[in-house]
Amino acid sequence: MIIISKLMGKKGLSLEEKRQRILAIYYDTRTVFNLKEIEKIGAKKGVVFQTIKDVNQSLVDDNMVETDRIGAGAFFWAFPSKGLTTRQNLIGNLEKGNDKLKLQIEELKQKIIEEKAKRADPEGTREKNLKKLQELRKEAEGVKIELKAFERSDPKLLEKFQKKRKIC
Repeated sequence: MIIISKLMGKKGLSLEEKRQRILAIYYDTRTVFNLKEIEKIGAKKGVVFQTIKDVNQSLVDDNMVETDRIGAGAFFWAFPSKGLTTRQNLIGNLEKGNDKLKLQIEELKQKIIEEKAKRADPEGTREKNLKKLQELRKEAEGVKIELKAFERSDPKLLEKFQKKRKIC
């Protein structure tokens, strides 16, 4: 296998290249195949024989190739028109999603403008309230420090020390 790839001057195909080659088989022939036939034709197209089954299954999973079981056999097919229709539907869905997102963006921009208008304070009371809040926080911090200073003379704490002193 290595010798063949050296002679061909190529390294292994990527998964996407394999998928494209297998899909080209379906599009070019426009017939129904079983797995054995796909494996034979895929090997002639340069896809490694052992990977063809997995690549074909990935195409089926992505709805690019149709499959159906008839009796004990599984049959596969894909037509170019289905691929085109699938892509057009995908593009349409993405465009609809894009339009919805653009509409949401506009609505959110409008809400931002409305909220900024509500927040606007022509009388400057917001600034006054923020200053007062800052002063109250400083005062609360001072009270906490003062409370810690009085903690030493807490009757419960003193009683606790006296009990420990008696024990000692």
